[in-house]
Amino acid sequence: MSKKVSIKHEDLIEMLLDDRIIETLFERLLDRFAERLDTLYAEKTDKFMATLESSVEHLAKKYVEKLYRPLNAELRTLKEESSGLKTRLDTLESNRKDELVDLRTSMNSLETSHKEEGGRLTTRLNMLENSQRQDCLLIRGLPELSYSEVASHIDTTSSDTDLTSGASDPNRPTHGDRSYSSGSHTTTVKAVLNLCRDRLGITLNDQDITAAYRITRGRKDNHRPIIVTFGTRRIREMVYRARRELRDKDHSSDNAIYINEYLTKINADIYAHARAMVKDKKLAGTWTRGGLVMFKRTDSEHEKPSRALSIADLKEHVTNTPGDALAI
Repeated sequence: MSKKVSIKHEDLIEMLLDDRIIETLFERLLDRFAERLDTLYAEKTDKFMATLESSVEHLAKKYVEKLYRPLNAELRTLKEESSGLKTRLDTLESNRKDELVDLRTSMNSLETSHKEEGGRLTTRLNMLENSQRQDCLLIRGLPELSYSEVASHIDTTSSDTDLTSGASDPNRPTHGDRSYSSGSHTTTVKAVLNLCRDRLGITLNDQDITAAYRITRGRKDNHRPIIVTFGTRRIREMVYRARRELRDKDHSSDNAIYINEYLTKINADIYAHARAMVKDKKLAGTWTRGGLVMFKRTDSEHEKPSRALSIADLKEHVTNTPGDALAI
């Protein structure tokens, strides 16, 4: 067993102060504590970094909040204003839609009112024009006289001055802007007088005809039609009733002569529509009376004839026909 060596305190201090001993002790201690120091350093470093990150995050959040707090307030204000503007716009849009609906309703009502008023005015004008034609008849298919026939009539007619005087009469009828000469007037009056005498069995004189003139020939006319104005309504009705004589005597459609009422443009269109409806068996019959279009929906003797002042009247009457009547 080794004997324990006793070292004095002073010697120990002197030995510890020796550089070689210090270096040897340091190397030995470093080897023993190196791993522990590394572990302790890592722990401290991790703890420091975590504390640093937390502090930085906290400081950054505070800085960002401080920086964006006014912006957030402004954004909230803008959002509230935007919401208010949207509400106002929705209200204005709703009001505008209501106003547009009201305006459209008013316009439709006004348009309907104008159409109705225009229809009433058109009907009144048509009735006025028709009343001015009550003494007139339209004759189709009557051949024009030759020059020799005209000359013979002028030489043998004592009232020739009455005929030619019509040329200076300011009230004589015209067709559009075209007036007629005394010669054509005389020729036409002669043709009408001959027709009444020879075909209708009615003897008239020159004074019974106020005016007579030919108008432009249509596509189906072999001769220019004649518009005749009679001196009195009685003579006009007498000639018009006698037109049936022409139906019994005329067998060829090429030489047929027709005497009809002188219809206005509107009434002529209504009459054409009514005849088409008769052809399609939507009406039982149609005719004119006093220049106006009359019609019956059925063949019943109990049905009273109806008057059509417009094509709409025809459609309305037929649509409203009760029972098994045909409708448009």
